[in-house]
Amino acid sequence: MIFSLDTNIIAGIWSGTSEGRADRLSLQTMQKSGQELMVCGVVYAELAAYPGMDRGAVDAFLKATAITLDLQMPEAAWQAAADAHHAYQLRRRRSGGGTAKRVLPDFLIGAHALHRAAALMTRNPGDFKDFPALVLVEPTS
Repeated sequence: MIFSLDTNIIAGIWSGTSEGRADRLSLQTMQKSGQELMVCGVVYAELAAYPGMDRGAVDAFLKATAITLDLQMPEAAWQAAADAHHAYQLRRRRSGGGTAKRVLPDFLIGAHALHRAAALMTRNPGDFKDFPALVLVEPTS
């Protein structure tokens, strides 16, 4: 089974918080049980902007932790991201909510996971409510 990781999972590990330490252990346990872990290109780009990191550091981390970088984004995933983002923007405008609070990367991460993984591990499940078919896994702390 392939699990896609949201940016906040790896960022939490890097931050050294108790949640991050728990996440690291969860990922190690998953890998020991045969689960494959991956990040999409959007997560990779977000991680490279993390304070004190760059692409080289992200590459080294992914290699050291055996987390795959999946750069494939099928057309259906792009369409799902567009549809979900469109629906979200319409809801915001109709509700008088003003400027969107969620940004496009969350929609791309969700659509990628929907089409390329069995589930998405995240600490922000509400960010992906526009993907009802997406299986979300919240790590335990």
